[in-house]
Amino acid sequence: MEPTPAEQGSSVKDAAQPPAPAVPDIPEEAAQLSPALAITPPSSQKFSLYLVVGLLCLGVVVLAGSWFVSERVAQTPVKQFATTYTLVPEKISKSAPITITLPSGIDEPAAQAGITFSPAVEGEWQTEEIAHAVVFQPKQPLRSGVYYAVNLDTEAAQVSGDFYVDEDPEVTAMFPGVGTEAHEDSEITIIFNRPMVPLTTLSEQEKITLPITITPPTLGTFKWISTRNLQFIPETTLIPSSDYTVSVGEGMVSLDGLPIAPFTHSFVTRPLHYEYISNGEMSYRAPIVIQFNQPVDLASTKSQIEVKKSGDQSVAIDVVYGETTYYDYESGTYVT
Repeated sequence: MEPTPAEQGSSVKDAAQPPAPAVPDIPEEAAQLSPALAITPPSSQKFSLYLVVGLLCLGVVVLAGSWFVSERVAQTPVKQFATTYTLVPEKISKSAPITITLPSGIDEPAAQAGITFSPAVEGEWQTEEIAHAVVFQPKQPLRSGVYYAVNLDTEAAQVSGDFYVDEDPEVTAMFPGVGTEAHEDSEITIIFNRPMVPLTTLSEQEKITLPITITPPTLGTFKWISTRNLQFIPETTLIPSSDYTVSVGEGMVSLDGLPIAPFTHSFVTRPLHYEYISNGEMSYRAPIVIQFNQPVDLASTKSQIEVKKSGDQSVAIDVVYGETTYYDYESGTYVT
């Protein structure tokens, strides 16, 4: 029997198509599982893998960026700024000359012709030779507590500035103060109202002899602790129980060239007095103790001590230094 046309077509199609691939046998246990679990990895595992790879790439980018920035910072040169230019000082004593610092490239004649003051100031230019500066001396003292403007107008530059007018230099205070009993370990401090020495040369100023006298004469050195404060440091101590006089004489000049008016100051160091003396009933063999507020000279003090009986009869005595015992915290022991 010959095949029908439909059967022939089916046979041709089957012959033209390649054979289907063989499907491997799936174990019975796996066939019972979900196909997604048995054949493909779960989607959450793929996400974790992508996240790890992304974090690693981000870390590499951050490290590379940090290295690049650090290299750029290390290679960037530090800018060097010039010292700030100041036309006039911040403060000037009312009787002092006005020193005006000139910008680079401006000569003195051009500067003098182009400088004006507000309020107006009458005076004349000084012939002092100061590098890169001109000096103007007012005819009358300036007004204290007032700001003055200075304008420099030349073809090369236009600059302005201002200064405050302060009182003329003087001694404003001295310590130890009047009426106090100064300890012999004190220093003598003199305070001025205006700068007396440059800040940059405080140590160099200590080599200069100052017109200051101290009575009674006391060994020590003067030291500038600031541009306005001068201190006398005794070599050992001040002389106990003494009347001191400190005199600032003529020749003391401030930083702006003005003389200091003479000044005298007095104070006293601790007067000698006893802080304790034996009294009341005592054993006949007990010593009489007198305790002073400072060390005393035995020879001169001995002649000033007298002991009498009740009948006004003097008693022979032997005066000696006593012993004091105290606790030394540094060594942790008692010291006599």
